[in-house]
Amino acid sequence: MDVFSTEEIARAAGVPVTRVDALVSAGQLRPLPHSDDFFGFGEAVSAVRALRAEIAASAAETRRHFDVVAERLMDKIQLVGEGVIGVDQKLARFRGEVAEEFRQVDRRLLGLEARAIG
Repeated sequence: MDVFSTEEIARAAGVPVTRVDALVSAGQLRPLPHSDDFFGFGEAVSAVRALRAEIAASAAETRRHFDVVAERLMDKIQLVGEGVIGVDQKLARFRGEVAEEFRQVDRRLLGLEARAIG
């Protein structure tokens, strides 16, 4: 008869031993009669399957959470991009206004120079 320890079950499931211990404490994994440390093949296989299912469910939840976070981040990045475009447009208008102001000042200076020389 094959028997398995909590460490072996944990290693097979890819989880910490404390996770297997929690199954034992919850009564979801029962040790062999007259043993607190070893489990039969069927119990071990059931425990590994249950633990792997938990991992898969946790991974799916993490993936969903990441997708939501990524979507929010993309929305914020889009807002920043729109803000940059707005600032760029304002800067272009400002440059045009400043260029026009300088042209007016240049005309005035040319007029004053013409009077001073003439």
